[in-house]
Amino acid sequence: DVDEYTSDRPKAPAQLTEYLARKKTEAVCAKHKDGIIIGFDTVGYHPRTDSILEKPQDRRAAEDRLRMYRDNAGDLFQFYTCVCMINAADLAKECVKPRRAERVVITGFFFRQFSDEEITTYLDQDPGFKTHAIGFHPTHFASSAFIRNISGCLYNICCLPIEIIFELLPRIGYERRMP
Repeated sequence: DVDEYTSDRPKAPAQLTEYLARKKTEAVCAKHKDGIIIGFDTVGYHPRTDSILEKPQDRRAAEDRLRMYRDNAGDLFQFYTCVCMINAADLAKECVKPRRAERVVITGFFFRQFSDEEITTYLDQDPGFKTHAIGFHPTHFASSAFIRNISGCLYNICCLPIEIIFELLPRIGYERRMP
């Protein structure tokens, strides 16, 4: 577990995701001294209001978030994800600083107008969002119908920007092999 709400927590989305991804990756490295450790963190961001959009904690917060998306449908929203990788095998070697590589990926998206009824139907019917992240990933299940346009990496919004992992592997000493 990593405390995400420390006093030195950055306020800008790129720096915040770098900070949190690094903390998470280093926490796993403290317990595992071999292999490639991959950590990441993602936040939503609304540039017009300079607001970080973290996971809603309950249904009410998810409803509010979805209404905010709808009410600002003409605005750009962004997902920032930092992928941080550490070659934990380096930890076993004395006097060797572990090789680390990280990169922030930014994906922009716009929402369409949608109704309160669509929000309610989505939250009632979508089995993937009966958790704390309800309404958070806009491309999963029925919520993908709320998006009008995406600019950038689709995988950054719906899971993890896999292409970045392949780009970073050689920087930590791992030879890539395509499946």
